[in-house]
Amino acid sequence: MTQPAPRHAGPSGLPLTVPTLALFASVTTMLAGGWLVLAPFALGYQPGGADWADPTIADFTTGLVLLVVGAIVTVVFAVSVVARLRPTGPRPAATYAAAPTPAEAPDDELVALLKPLVAALARDDAAAANANGATSADPTVRS
Repeated sequence: MTQPAPRHAGPSGLPLTVPTLALFASVTTMLAGGWLVLAPFALGYQPGGADWADPTIADFTTGLVLLVVGAIVTVVFAVSVVARLRPTGPRPAATYAAAPTPAEAPDDELVALLKPLVAALARDDAAAANANGATSADPTVRS
């Protein structure tokens, strides 16, 4: 007997929560690394044309390391998410049964439920037409 797939699982039955959150965290890490690389120049504490100051070197190297690590983790967990979303095992040849033709379709529940409503509406329409002096309940038929 097989166990049911956990909530938030892909077709393979493996949970998607952890790799999806890790993917989000790695993209966030890459954005933070990109900001650290650009911050000395964007905030203006590294003068143009001058030698790099110690804070600029620290921000740039830290940001570069975060960008590289974030990119590696993003690729690893993106592959994991895609692998978990792919169905496992052989695909069945015919997944869906052919739809029955209208001649073969038996009266379904909806038709059975709507028949009394249609009949009641026809009676109401006929009564309204008789009250207005019309001779036919069908508005397309003229006397």
